[in-house]
Amino acid sequence: MPACRPVVRFLSNEWLSEAADLTAADGGSAVWVVEQVVRSAGGDVRYQVHVTADAARIEPQGSAEVDLEIAEDYGVAAAISRGELDPGVALARGSITVRGDAGRMAAAADSLARMTDVLAPLRARTEY
Repeated sequence: MPACRPVVRFLSNEWLSEAADLTAADGGSAVWVVEQVVRSAGGDVRYQVHVTADAARIEPQGSAEVDLEIAEDYGVAAAISRGELDPGVALARGSITVRGDAGRMAAAADSLARMTDVLAPLRARTEY
């Protein structure tokens, strides 16, 4: 019987590390880089998402040049992660701000959706 993995807090260092491990298998050279900024009372959480033609991977301490910055409050990020809020709806409501070429997000929708699927096991153990 496999060991039960502990619950992790959304966007904590442990969560970001596990997310990076899960998405690392989808390596490849990034076609473009998104800086994700999640605003919370405890301070901003920043990480990069490196997007390739077929996948996306999380880089918690990424230092690559950023093509696009996406920012939202913690509650919005958590609702999107839980599948309770569509990112497009959040963007239309003004709950997400984007700096850079937002058209690139549409071009990478499949890669970003695949990353969401890859993170499902982590999401099941996430405390929000």
